[in-house]
Amino acid sequence: AGERVKTFSIAFAEKSFDESSYARQVAEHLGTQHYEQQFTEQGMLDIVPEIPRLLDEPLGDASLIPTFLLSRFTREHVTVALGGDGGDELLAGYPTYVAHRMADVYNTLPPFLRKRVIEPWVRRLRVSTDNLSFDFKAKRFVHGVSLPAGTRHTVWMGSYDARQQGKLLQPEIMLACPDEQVFAEVRAYDDLPESSPEALVEAMMQLDATHYLSECVLFKVDRASMAASLETRAPLLDHTFVEFLTRLPLDLKLRGKLWNPTGKYILKQAMRPRLPRAVIDRPKKGFGMPVAKWIKGELRELVRDTLAPERLHRHGLFNPPYIVRLLTEHERGLADHRKLIWTLLMFELWPGIN
Repeated sequence: AGERVKTFSIAFAEKSFDESSYARQVAEHLGTQHYEQQFTEQGMLDIVPEIPRLLDEPLGDASLIPTFLLSRFTREHVTVALGGDGGDELLAGYPTYVAHRMADVYNTLPPFLRKRVIEPWVRRLRVSTDNLSFDFKAKRFVHGVSLPAGTRHTVWMGSYDARQQGKLLQPEIMLACPDEQVFAEVRAYDDLPESSPEALVEAMMQLDATHYLSECVLFKVDRASMAASLETRAPLLDHTFVEFLTRLPLDLKLRGKLWNPTGKYILKQAMRPRLPRAVIDRPKKGFGMPVAKWIKGELRELVRDTLAPERLHRHGLFNPPYIVRLLTEHERGLADHRKLIWTLLMFELWPGIN
């Protein structure tokens, strides 16, 4: 027999972010030579100021940190590694695809029920800093649910929507680069012809594959792995496999009732004889970091110094009073602005802006 396949994972002390137990189950089930390393919160915090220096342009995705840490750890043992990038975009794995179906139902409810009952209740939910907490998902949902499909999807997946950008950017910046230019490619998906819910989901998958996957996910993995001198491969993005998946009907990718959907259906069915059931049937979880908690605590001084009004005034891009309000609301637990603040922090720490 040849050398066993090597597998790698990292563990976190914060339970809502830790997936190491599932990685160990898979490794034991398949008999791989498994390597695991637990990273302390301080170890992750120490690397935050250095992350932008790994990039040739700013990136607001906090999962760059665990991706880099995992790459660096993996490089201690191998020079080339395989990853699973592309599976969610090609096989309807993201919860946002289900959310679009929910939006179609939600928007048929009486306006009074939506605007006067449900949405005020959602906005009053207690703010949690856990990974993909209920309040985070519910607030993101109502924030974008009434928008056209392409814009809605971008609001759910991104940081600043057009209204928030209007508050964030100085007037002269908005005049130089109006919303029509910034969101032009996305808004092409707003004007979809009347079609089935299946066609809408497939259009959003195409939007993710051409924008989110190529411009964020693959960019992040490439920069993080190369910074650790690790080469990565994405076998799910083999062109013949991609061509095969795009020919499959949506029902083989996203199946089930609205309240109990299964994404990546055909892949899970194919893997059922090969993987533990607990791994197959667990819900989707992103490769996240406790950014919301850090901004209130361990990173507060760095965030406040980097986003200080006098510093922002010198750069002349952003509106300091709006940013002060975001920071204050987040620190007091009045709102969860993790994505907005983290995006700004990464931009302002990037060497190209200084």
